[in-house]
Amino acid sequence: MTKLYYGCDELDRGWDHYFKRCNALQLDLETLDALPKTATLNRWRVESPKGFSFTLCADSKFVNALTRLSARGATELDAAAREAWQANVDRAHALAARAILIRTPANFRPGQISRDLLEKVVNELAAPIKPLVIWESDGLWQLRDTLEFANSIGLVYAHDPFIAYREEIPHTSGDAAWVLTERAGLRRKLDQFDMETMIDWADNYQRVFCFMRGRFKWEHARELKVALEYDAL
Repeated sequence: MTKLYYGCDELDRGWDHYFKRCNALQLDLETLDALPKTATLNRWRVESPKGFSFTLCADSKFVNALTRLSARGATELDAAAREAWQANVDRAHALAARAILIRTPANFRPGQISRDLLEKVVNELAAPIKPLVIWESDGLWQLRDTLEFANSIGLVYAHDPFIAYREEIPHTSGDAAWVLTERAGLRRKLDQFDMETMIDWADNYQRVFCFMRGRFKWEHARELKVALEYDAL
């Protein structure tokens, strides 16, 4: 049976409000007022409900190191990238995070150099650790080609499943990561039917990490929670 983790990307209303609405959190520590200590991360893990999932966003030190390597034409990970990655792994361990999300900027451009670096991330950094590594790109990466590339190296690529459906890209198997913001066109919010459709798509996978973002994220989280509860009846 598919496990679908869904959640938003901020805690402005506090933990209790969050736990009632989502079963996962996309956590970017750099958006907080101060970087939490390891003891704080451990406490968040202990105080979260059973089955709750953290996805830790890789910090800017690691992402910037990866981007600099790509810009220089380097295809080997250097000490700065490895050191920054280890810091993220240590935080993920404290949270018992199920995934680490690497979000590359637009200047991490498509091309063989970037692809080689990502393959090194999978083989040299992701392989020894327990959390799943998810990659999300900005810029000119084309969805179909990028999904095929990510699948070929064992990397989970985060994308909008409704855009994939529109482009007739089939769902595969294993793990998936989906990003929900809003639909194109006049009707911007996703509704209950959309969530039920998405649950059907999720049946192909063992785990799906669903990241809710944008102005409708709380409404989308509520719609998905209701749809999941109905589906479980």
